[in-house]
Amino acid sequence: MLTLKFYTWLHVLGVMLLLAAFGGAILREVPASRADDRMRGRISMLHGIGLLLILVAGFGMAARLEIFSVFPAWMIAKLVLWLFLGGWLVVAYKRRLSRLVLLGVAIGASALSAWIGIMKPF
Repeated sequence: MLTLKFYTWLHVLGVMLLLAAFGGAILREVPASRADDRMRGRISMLHGIGLLLILVAGFGMAARLEIFSVFPAWMIAKLVLWLFLGGWLVVAYKRRLSRLVLLGVAIGASALSAWIGIMKPF
């Protein structure tokens, strides 16, 4: 039987992997080469693993807290932010915005999701 603390740590690990992937995608150089394609693949893999850990651990925590009788609005908001962060890597690869804005939005969305999860405002 896995504990709530285990799921919490797994969730935090997923967030760290996700933000590391954003940092790698934003800070990598743009020239198209084979080495860049491999790095992009590794960054995308890190991003996907982070998203998967966040999702699995989040639902694991919800199961431990027994909150599935009613799907609360704060969980829906966190899922919307999860989807947003899932697509944000594409925006980071396109680099239409400055690096600071790209990373700031990723960190801000993660912080907002953490605040929603802790405070449960709605």
